[in-house]
Amino acid sequence: MFKLFVPFFIQEIILVLITLMSNLLLNLWHCCPAVTTGIAFASQIFLFFQNIEGGICFFASLFIAQHYGRGAIDDVQRDYYVLLKISLGIGFIFFVLVLAIPEQLLFFANNAESRMYAAEYLRWFSPMFLIIGPLMISYVMMKNTHLERICLFSSLGSLALVLIVEASSIFSLDPSHYNIVLKLAASSMVISRAVELVFVIIFIQKKCVVKFKLKELFKPDLTRFKSIAYYGTPIVIGKISWGVGVLFITVFTSLNLSGSITTAHSLMINYDNIVSCMSNAIAAVVGVLIGRELGANRIQKAKDHAADISRFLFYMGIVEMAFFILFLPIVMFTTAPDTLKEAGGFLWKVFVIRLIIMIPRSYNASYLNGFFSSGGDTTYIMLVEGICAWVTIVPLAYIGLHLNWDPLLIYALIQCEEIFKFPVNIWRYKQKKWAHNITQKSGIVFNE
Repeated sequence: MFKLFVPFFIQEIILVLITLMSNLLLNLWHCCPAVTTGIAFASQIFLFFQNIEGGICFFASLFIAQHYGRGAIDDVQRDYYVLLKISLGIGFIFFVLVLAIPEQLLFFANNAESRMYAAEYLRWFSPMFLIIGPLMISYVMMKNTHLERICLFSSLGSLALVLIVEASSIFSLDPSHYNIVLKLAASSMVISRAVELVFVIIFIQKKCVVKFKLKELFKPDLTRFKSIAYYGTPIVIGKISWGVGVLFITVFTSLNLSGSITTAHSLMINYDNIVSCMSNAIAAVVGVLIGRELGANRIQKAKDHAADISRFLFYMGIVEMAFFILFLPIVMFTTAPDTLKEAGGFLWKVFVIRLIIMIPRSYNASYLNGFFSSGGDTTYIMLVEGICAWVTIVPLAYIGLHLNWDPLLIYALIQCEEIFKFPVNIWRYKQKKWAHNITQKSGIVFNE
């Protein structure tokens, strides 16, 4: 588990840093707050997209890990091509929408100037929606076929490319050239991830047990698509439901809460995402290890592994809390003084609230994205994601705003989603009804 965790964890951090690079460099450059806020608004659209693609990756790992554990390489190959088509299809929809109606997608942005910058950034950023899906699916396939170190090196190269291109271009400009900065920030991100995708495809073609063949993307595989859709559709529905709920909350907070608390939340959420890489990495490790055991029909062994891993989740949450505390000085150092002044006294209060939910969130990420996803318990994932979003946090946010509750209390209630999920997920885990072998007994079998 540790051999898998280290490269998974480092890659998760790298991917988050790549996403945050534009905001980080612009803050250090002391860019206009409207520009950095605009990029933050644009990032909300991209995070919603990544949430859907992340759901696809969860059931991608479910199929690929179980088929690989059973040794059915031809099934892994068929899974890979169907999943590429699905991720490309979703990416194409977002690509068209971002180019055609960026302002309408940014309806939640309450500042006209920031909305204008966000729309401009999205237009230049739009090719990313066609790149990320295939890249994420390729990484899932590689991680499940013993190529996790190559994934790490590829992401590291992408981070270096983004850093070099953005830093050398942005810092050479006058601070008044906001439009040029936006284009450079978006373009450098697109170029680096495109290079990363090309490298990954070439490596898959040369070294992986699964080969990339462009013509296979145009061949229909209805039987495999139905099988994947049966287990995958509930996860995607759950992720969309949860993502829309979070977007509604973003609308509520940006339109009704004070700018100070919204700014403080934006500052803390970026570094909160870095800390959560640990639980995301554990979930990915669980998906690989337990998925292989289930695919090989070693159900009890998979449950034993789950019990061993579950014992460490509490300590992992404690470590995440410690890292989050250590990141606070970095937040202060890398944020422009005007932005810190705007956040005011809410920064510390938001920090404490997010610190409290750290441990339950660690459990939830490992259970939902690790144990239950690798065991094919996708209907439960759909229900818990949708119910927690629309029966708890969205109504609480609306009621609190309607009754003019204290803004900090509303914010705290919104963050309670992880606390609501926690006991339900513990109960589901202890039932031990989540572990299933979903594979069909066909395919070329080989010994690892």
